[in-house]
Amino acid sequence: MKIPPERLSLTIISSYSFYKSGLIIRNDQQLSENLVDHFMFQSIPSSVNSCLSIELSLKELLSQNSIDFEKTHNIKTLYDSLPEEIKLFLETALSKILEIDKDNISKKIDAISNTFVEWRYYGIDEWTNKQLEFDFCETFAGVLIRFILKLNPNTARLIGDFEGE
Repeated sequence: MKIPPERLSLTIISSYSFYKSGLIIRNDQQLSENLVDHFMFQSIPSSVNSCLSIELSLKELLSQNSIDFEKTHNIKTLYDSLPEEIKLFLETALSKILEIDKDNISKKIDAISNTFVEWRYYGIDEWTNKQLEFDFCETFAGVLIRFILKLNPNTARLIGDFEGE
């Protein structure tokens, strides 16, 4: 599967929108003050949005590199299909920002691999003790967005115009 070239900028904008909405939810001070369960009402939606942004960004990068991918929400599967030089760039950026070694980056990607699928129905599905890596999800989504926008200056300008930048 590949994203058709005429739809690539829409995918970038969608990925950016999910990322930004996750940040807004997580950082909404008024929402935080009014909620009994900050985790359930802010951290989960923020992480689900961030992971959907990651998924779309990875599919975008694969399509831009003419790499077919399976129809999946699995972040690790998509990430593993990236060219090595892109993975190296992303791992270097993430390890610097998060101040963790590259081996831990791989473990974190494994940990968030099914976040979108496993957490979007929190409270509905049978529940086990799963750990939510919301800081990593948010950071990874941001690094991917910045990387993609550098590769796509026309779409970056569209987003900048929309944001009033």
